[in-house]
Amino acid sequence: MDVFTKVKEMMDKLLAALLKQQQAEYDKNEKCKKKKKDIDVTEDSIKEGADLKADLGEKHQMLTGTISTLKKEIDELKADVKSMEISLKAAGEERKAQNKLFQVSVSDQRAVINILNKANKRLMDFYAASLVQVNVHNQQTPGAASSAPPPSP
Repeated sequence: MDVFTKVKEMMDKLLAALLKQQQAEYDKNEKCKKKKKDIDVTEDSIKEGADLKADLGEKHQMLTGTISTLKKEIDELKADVKSMEISLKAAGEERKAQNKLFQVSVSDQRAVINILNKANKRLMDFYAASLVQVNVHNQQTPGAASSAPPPSP
């Protein structure tokens, strides 16, 4: 039985070695599975990062386009403001010239009115005495015959 014991011992050693090898392979397999999960997570985060980068690149291009459009519009509006300021200044100068002309016209009209009033007063003073005398001669007594009408021209 000595040989049988030897064989049994060898089989036990072989079984222990196989169990040890099986455990090592199982540990290695579990470690690989864990690494595969880590690799998958890393690949997913890399993919998300690439997608985010692409999205941000598109947004950057869109915002750059918007900025350039807004800069053009601002430049156009500044040019419009400049032209409007020039027009406003010209209109102000034109209005000032028209106002000066108006003031001169009003002053002339007031002077004419003043001259006409003075002339009217002098004429009234001059002819007032004559009219009083004519009115006295032209007054009719009630019931008296009327004079002949003035000659027609």
